[in-house]
Amino acid sequence: MASKKGQYEFAGILVVIVVLAMAFLLLTEGEAAGDFRRIMGLPESADSFICKPSPEVCDGKDNNCNSLVDEDNPCPFRQVCEPLGAIPKCVMKSGLYF
Repeated sequence: MASKKGQYEFAGILVVIVVLAMAFLLLTEGEAAGDFRRIMGLPESADSFICKPSPEVCDGKDNNCNSLVDEDNPCPFRQVCEPLGAIPKCVMKSGLYF
């Protein structure tokens, strides 16, 4: 009969192997890696985890990589960024303008 210590050591080694295999699949390219990413609901490429700064637009994303989404009203004059369905859009403000 195996000792509890031996069982814990085996479980620890198994966890390390699984974590290393997942990291390998996440960081490599190829059909197996792509299948793993699709199953796990992850981006198709490891590069997708890297934020590439661009001007902020009203799209529900952090375009300029500052951890804020659609901040400082990225819409044209007299429009506001409103959540309309799945993706926010710029819409005209209602009210009086002076």
